[in-house]
Amino acid sequence: HLGSADLTEVLNPSYRLELFLNTNGVAFIACMCVLVHVVLLLQKRRDRSNLLFVFYLIAVLAGIVVLFLTRSRTATLAFIGGLLSLPFAMPGLITKKINQLIFWGTAAIFLLFYYWSSIFESVSFYYSFFDKYRGIETATNRTDILVYTFNQIIMKNFFIGIGPGNHLETIEKAT
Repeated sequence: HLGSADLTEVLNPSYRLELFLNTNGVAFIACMCVLVHVVLLLQKRRDRSNLLFVFYLIAVLAGIVVLFLTRSRTATLAFIGGLLSLPFAMPGLITKKINQLIFWGTAAIFLLFYYWSSIFESVSFYYSFFDKYRGIETATNRTDILVYTFNQIIMKNFFIGIGPGNHLETIEKAT
C-alpha cells in the first residue's frame, strides 16, 4: 500500500489512501502490522541481528505512514489503544523499562499540555474532525442516514417493509 501511495500528498488532509480495500480496511491492516512489528522489536532475541532490527523498524515506520495516509480516525484510536496495552500484553516490558516509560511518559504529557492547542489544531485538520462531509459531529453523515432510514423508510413502511434488497437503492437515492 505504501508503494501505491502518493507521498506528495502526505500533508493534504483530503487525500486518503485506498486501493482494492476501503480506507478503514487498509488502516486496520496497517494498524495490526505495526503492532505486530512493535512487539517483534521489543522481544528479546537470541540473535542480535541488526538487519532484522532494521527490517522491523522499517515495517513499523511504513505501517505508521500508511495508517496516517488513510486518515482513519477509528484505526488510529485502535493503534493508540494497542500501544497503550503493550505493557500489559508483554509483562517483562514494564518491569525492565519502567524508568524509561515514566520519564518519556511524563515528558510527553508535559509537551502535550504545553502544545495542546497546536496539536489539536493539526490533528483535527489532518483527520477532518470538523469537515462538512467527514466531520465527527455528524459521525461522517451516518446520523443523517440513520434519521432518514428511520423516518422515511422504516416508519412509512412499518408493517410490510420495502422488499428484500431495496433498502440500499432507496438510501443511495436519498443521499
